[in-house]
Amino acid sequence: MYSKLKFVGIVSGCALVVIIFIFIIKIRNLSSSPDSETASREYRALDSFSTHSPEKSKRRSSRSSISRKSMVEPDELVAALNYDQIFEEFSKIKESGQSYKIPIEDYRKIRNSLILLDKNSLMRLTTSLIMLEDIRLLDAFKPTIMRSLMNQGATPEDLSKWISEIESPLMRGRLLESAGALYFETDSTGFDKMLNLSEDEYDRIKLLTGYYQKLIKTQPERSIKEFLSQLSNGSGQDELQYLIGLLPENTNFRSIADLISSQTQLGAVGATQKLLESWGRFAPAEAANYAWSSEKISPDLMKTAMEQWYKSNPSEARNWLYMKPPSPKLDNALGQMVLSEAGTRPEESLRISEMIENSELKESVQHKIYQKWYSLQPEKAEKAWSEKNNRSN
Repeated sequence: MYSKLKFVGIVSGCALVVIIFIFIIKIRNLSSSPDSETASREYRALDSFSTHSPEKSKRRSSRSSISRKSMVEPDELVAALNYDQIFEEFSKIKESGQSYKIPIEDYRKIRNSLILLDKNSLMRLTTSLIMLEDIRLLDAFKPTIMRSLMNQGATPEDLSKWISEIESPLMRGRLLESAGALYFETDSTGFDKMLNLSEDEYDRIKLLTGYYQKLIKTQPERSIKEFLSQLSNGSGQDELQYLIGLLPENTNFRSIADLISSQTQLGAVGATQKLLESWGRFAPAEAANYAWSSEKISPDLMKTAMEQWYKSNPSEARNWLYMKPPSPKLDNALGQMVLSEAGTRPEESLRISEMIENSELKESVQHKIYQKWYSLQPEKAEKAWSEKNNRSN
């Protein structure tokens, strides 16, 4: 019994010694840790200073911050090019012939740098860009340029004055179209102010084109009607045709056709032709029926009205024509039909072309059919041509 008690006493004593020893160590650590940590920090700082130059430290810090930013906002990473460097990049792109397809890294670098420029610098840089005479290069960056100017508080007066001083009508027109499109998205009042400030007819039309190319997606009839009301003396026909080419499928094409046909200005024929092309993409049979029945559609335009129908449903288009009475419109429609089929059905095309009553048109169409046939089957075409001449003699 005594030996057991002795053993327990020894173990308890050892445990007590261990506890006291640990307690002493903790007290020493608590009293010395602040000074040790301070010394450690100072040592690391001195070591860093002695082994790394300030330049290396800055570059490392810069790389670290850029890396963090790129992970968070990869598309907003700003490449800090200054005014001269941006223009140098523009010049390189033009000289390399890459303005039609700018590498995405270069595009982002320039775009993000343009955003950092102040209003006046951005205007001066754009004027310098225009002097490079590269329309594709301007087209690539004009949305960024115009949006940045507006975000920096450029007023309609500022933009109007600046753009009016650009000598090239083509370049000036591009900026005006971009301004009109942005004002549609952000500030219709600003658009009205800038329109009132535009004294030149060409400038007004370009500004209107930019605005209505956005509105036409949702309100096609209103867009064409209002745009037409702004034209005078046959102006703006190219821009009108451009807008007509943007008409969506849900457009009331008949209503717009009536609007255009009521025009008396030079160029209305071109607008009507463009409308028939756009209409034909969505409803070719309707376009052809309208062209046939309207007295204001010239016979020449029947070719345009029928073209899409031939491509989408040639059998239906052919049967529709065969039921029509002889007329100049029928002659033109038949001429278009046989020429579209001359490459695959030359003999049948020649036979149908005999239905054309206008002798000059018939001869012209048949000559084109033989040319097409000869390029594919020269021996058969020569034989058919000889037989035709023999019959004529």
